Amino acid sequence: MNTSIRQQPWLYFLIPVILILSLYTHTLGFKLGNLDEDIIVRSADVLRDSAITDILRRDAFLSKDGLAFYRPLQNLSLMIDARISQNSAPMFRLSNILIHCIVSILIIYLLMINGVSLPTAAGFSSLFAVHPLFVHTVAWIPARGDLLMTLFSLITIISVKKYQDKKKRWWLLLSVTGYLAALFSKETAIVMLLLLFVLNGADKRSIMQTIGFFMMLIIVTVSYIIIRKILITGPFHDEFGLLPALSNWQTIPESIAKITIPFFHAPMPKYTTVVTITGLTIVTLLFYYLHKQKQLLHTAILTGLLWFVLFLLPGMAFRHSLADTGYDYLEHRFYMPAIGILAGLALFIKNKHFGPVFFIIPIILFSILTIRRTSEYKTPVAFYSAAIHYNPRCAIAWYGRGNLYKEAQQYDKAIADFTEALQLKPDYFEALNNRGIARFNTKRYDEAIADYNQALQINPHHAQTYNNRANAYSASGRLREAIADYNKTLALDPTLDATFYNRGACWARQGMYDSAMADFNELIRRDSLYTLGYVYRAFTYMSINDKQNALTDFNTAIRQSPSDPQLFIYRGDIFYSLGRFTDAVNDYSRSLMLQPQQPALLIKRGLLYYTNGNTAQACEDWHTAKRLGSDEAANFVAEYCQN
Repeated sequence: MNTSIRQQPWLYFLIPVILILSLYTHTLGFKLGNLDEDIIVRSADVLRDSAITDILRRDAFLSKDGLAFYRPLQNLSLMIDARISQNSAPMFRLSNILIHCIVSILIIYLLMINGVSLPTAAGFSSLFAVHPLFVHTVAWIPARGDLLMTLFSLITIISVKKYQDKKKRWWLLLSVTGYLAALFSKETAIVMLLLLFVLNGADKRSIMQTIGFFMMLIIVTVSYIIIRKILITGPFHDEFGLLPALSNWQTIPESIAKITIPFFHAPMPKYTTVVTITGLTIVTLLFYYLHKQKQLLHTAILTGLLWFVLFLLPGMAFRHSLADTGYDYLEHRFYMPAIGILAGLALFIKNKHFGPVFFIIPIILFSILTIRRTSEYKTPVAFYSAAIHYNPRCAIAWYGRGNLYKEAQQYDKAIADFTEALQLKPDYFEALNNRGIARFNTKRYDEAIADYNQALQINPHHAQTYNNRANAYSASGRLREAIADYNKTLALDPTLDATFYNRGACWARQGMYDSAMADFNELIRRDSLYTLGYVYRAFTYMSINDKQNALTDFNTAIRQSPSDPQLFIYRGDIFYSLGRFTDAVNDYSRSLMLQPQQPALLIKRGLLYYTNGNTAQACEDWHTAKRLGSDEAANFVAEYCQN
């Protein structure tokens, strides 16, 4: 086997690829919906149907609001995935896996051109490929920006080295292009300016130190900043700068601990004393060893540390607005910094010979842990449950899982999780609002109203929450308060068309039919395809005994929703009230074709048949209703169908 590989060196490049595919292929079946993955799900139409220029202008959350981050190549890659696969999860996951494969191959090449033997380079790359720390990067789709940034950054660094060695201008062009692509994948790449300056300075013969090269990089950087300034104009609610970087100092020892010892990983981690002390101990021992060996100033060590710190700093300078009750960092930010540690170590020991066992044992251990850790990303509930397990004070995780339970109509579980989130963060507006929705859906209207009241104290300008509270008032019979809240909703956001429908229903229940009619007319004017607008306007016409206009509206509603069995019942009732019994029977029959198991409707149609002298058909309907468990139908059968 070893002889075969030595005869065909390219096989070494396949080792990390094979390992990655064996560890991550099963994740192709994992569902989308983990932290921020729901953005991709909600943006399915945007990714599939928008023009490329539109995608490139959107922020990292795929919105036009210009919020915080600008990563157009990340957006473009997600768009390609969506269009190839019609927004199915496997394609998004496959892209992450393939980029991880390419990065691992580039690591081998980077080490080789810097003097590391091919077997050793393949060994270090394989350790990187299977490291459980990077499960979050590969299995979590929003880490795409880090994957792309790392890919293009490695291309840039390799191109700089090749230009130093070969003096071919196309390597220079490739390095600038790689930097541009890295920067437009994630803004963290801007730190590469300093790293490239150091790498160029290490080669005294290289003309890459010239002002021209760095002028090109600066032009790219300034262009990115200008474009970002134009497009990212929304509010920034998180912290960014020197103070957050200083407060996040624990990121350095914790990242070192997690790179070195593969047992401290978590989907949404907080700083812990154990991990921080472990990292500080590792750093202390490393510096002690290097000092004893008089290797503290070894070029490989210094370059690796600079690489590590530079790519770590941008993430350290960012602090989430919910950091105190959320997470302190996410582990995908360690992906590119870790390569600096790996490369520095590989170059430091490149003249030493290591047998296969040096790599095989940790690769096996890492692989086992990676397989185990990928299960935490299998479903969104599993993801948030793992986050809660490792960080029970993460309000974001409790809230995220509560939302999933709410969407699955598991309202009691949702309420329990929202309550946990609110115990950690009592002013968590979104948790209050969504707990109110869950309580509303379990008919706990007073509790829902109490949640909406608290939410509106925190954010008194949130239109949807007024609408939610109005729905709760309406359901509990407090119609005047409901109408007042619907008025506030429309004052804050006139585009919430459904509010006209809800307010109109309240007016109708109060007998204020002119006001109800005005709301339904406005709703239909705004959206002529809104079926419920026609239905409720028809009911309003019925309330004022205008049956012909009611019939016209039900005709329109049925044309728009011909598979809704209830609409045929409504129109059949109008036909019945107009004495058009044949038409009524036809509509009831069409409703039963769509939904056969309707004992009440079978009884009603049977009565029509009986009234018109068709006792046989009437008894057939009543027998059918009786078989469906209707006691009323059994009485009709006993009285009218004995012969």
